[in-house]
Amino acid sequence: MPKKARGGTDTAGLLAYLFGPGRRDEHTDPHVVAGWDGVVMGAGQAGGLSVADLALLMDAPVRARAGRPLKEHVWHVPVRNPPEDRLLSDAEWARVAREMVDAAGIAPAGDLEGCRWVAVRHADDHIHIVATLVRQDLRLPRIKGDILRMHQVARRLEAEWGLRPLVSGDGTAKKWPKTGELEKGQRRGLGESARAVLHRTVRAAAAAASSEEDFFARLAAAGVRVRQRVAPDGAVTGYSVALVGDRDQERRAVYFSGARLAADLSLPRVRERWQGRGPGTAQGWAEAEQLVRAASRRLGAGAWRRGPGRSRPSGI
Repeated sequence: MPKKARGGTDTAGLLAYLFGPGRRDEHTDPHVVAGWDGVVMGAGQAGGLSVADLALLMDAPVRARAGRPLKEHVWHVPVRNPPEDRLLSDAEWARVAREMVDAAGIAPAGDLEGCRWVAVRHADDHIHIVATLVRQDLRLPRIKGDILRMHQVARRLEAEWGLRPLVSGDGTAKKWPKTGELEKGQRRGLGESARAVLHRTVRAAAAAASSEEDFFARLAAAGVRVRQRVAPDGAVTGYSVALVGDRDQERRAVYFSGARLAADLSLPRVRERWQGRGPGTAQGWAEAEQLVRAASRRLGAGAWRRGPGRSRPSGI
């Protein structure tokens, strides 16, 4: 179950605690199971990035962003299994972490400019996901409702892996497949409901698309049926999708609107992904990248002498 923890402004201090022995030597074999870049695998281990260097890399976009400083730029969510569940492997925890940061809006799948994040495992039954809240294109992520969407991921993985179901009154159950949908998906050999397949396909298309036309073209290329809702003035006001071959008892195609798949997949919300995207041009992206690299170099000049922060975050 994911649970939002206190964030703050001390990335180095939080990482030092997570990689350290714990308050009562309860941390065993702290290591990274997943992160925004392959270079972070092995961080904190012999021959890998030091914890101080990892914090510098994660903080670089925060330091590179001009304008009003953030009150808190550290995002921290532990994800824990109850003791009666089986132990998950590092690979399974890595999948949990990737799907959680995707759902939360920290690092959407297919978005190479998302926030920098790592998932640290220092016990058998849980991981800690830590991110810094400035994207690599220097924009701020959209994370409102993050924990509710992470609970949705938890429910899906619990069902897939036969784990204890999460109990939560978040009011989002209506967006999840009903028993009949699951049974129909199993009869078709999908292993999951049509709604789940469409949710994943639409989210991937939305993350990768650069325009509305590109979004609908990607959906069509993925092999799903697309139906646009057009107003009298010709403006497209919404859309719905269906899997080829998924039909009701009347042999009609079963369509789901974007909003029925997830609140952030409605057409107005999807449009936000490519409207007002900051730099917007190849030159702009290059300039943003140079700002991040320059900040990394500036931070590195003194950080190797200082070493990782020593303060311990409270409430963990």
